[in-house]
Amino acid sequence: MSHAKERADKTCLNCGTEVVGKYCHKCGQENIEIKENFLSLIRHFIEDITHFDGKFFNTIKVLLFKPGFLTKEYLKGKRAAYFHPIRMYVFTSFFFFLIYFTFYQSDKDFAANQVSTVEKSNKEKAKDTIADAILKSFYEDSTVKERKYTVAEYDSLIKTGAIKDNWLEQQAIRKTLHLSEKYKGNKGQMMTDFFKKSIHTFPQVLFITLPLIALLLMLLNIRRTGEFYFVHHAIYTIHVYCASFIFMLLGLWLNSLLKLVHLENGFINSFLTFLLYTISFYYLYKSMKVFYGQSVLKTTTKYFILLFLSLFIFTFSFIIMFIFALMTL
Repeated sequence: MSHAKERADKTCLNCGTEVVGKYCHKCGQENIEIKENFLSLIRHFIEDITHFDGKFFNTIKVLLFKPGFLTKEYLKGKRAAYFHPIRMYVFTSFFFFLIYFTFYQSDKDFAANQVSTVEKSNKEKAKDTIADAILKSFYEDSTVKERKYTVAEYDSLIKTGAIKDNWLEQQAIRKTLHLSEKYKGNKGQMMTDFFKKSIHTFPQVLFITLPLIALLLMLLNIRRTGEFYFVHHAIYTIHVYCASFIFMLLGLWLNSLLKLVHLENGFINSFLTFLLYTISFYYLYKSMKVFYGQSVLKTTTKYFILLFLSLFIFTFSFIIMFIFALMTL
């Protein structure tokens, strides 16, 4: 709340509504004197930041330590003390991917990961094998690799009727020839660019899967349609995604901390990974139990069905992601 002097005139400066009290009931603007000095601007800034922090951290605390409770509170109408679900998703996802792409998936780190993976077996052979598999996935006929013409030359042959490939074969061959021209045999660079593009489409993939998971939850609770609508399942899914971003971020920070104190090794990393997965899976089960309020048997059954079908949703989404990344190389 501002400490500025309240205006004697009760007409809202923003919307013209007659104000009852200190805030306009129509637009919410505070009816205070418009003259401000530098100190009042600083005070407003501090008040806004502390209000944001208090609301944000209160939401985070409830989200993490009371699985499913935050969604129930939101649907009951208790919303003033918490972040709006959409704002929460945007903020947590943006912050997670900002940290991840800035500190954990830079171009230098990516190149190092590529080299590390390949060095475990024959480096160039591994790159060639993967790259050839990608090229062959477009066109199974091995003769395509023997064709030395460019994309323009191939198009000319198609127009003259010298080559009678169907539409799908044409798209595949054009892409294969385009990649050959672009990378000039440097399959290692092609793989690096391919995986970088794939990783950078990950936020979009998660955003696309969100309504699909909500739809799946709606189908699992189809007999409770009058009690839970699609938007209810969507809000619950948003909160679960937000918690997942925080768990993943904590996992990254823990690994960084272990590196900093030189305690990183295979056993500790495996244990932390196992612990993080265990917490995440338990969180999902507990949140379902609290939000939907069903018995242990029903919750457990729906929980495993959700995990099983979600695997197909994410697998299909990642396949689309890889195809999109490949097509945009």
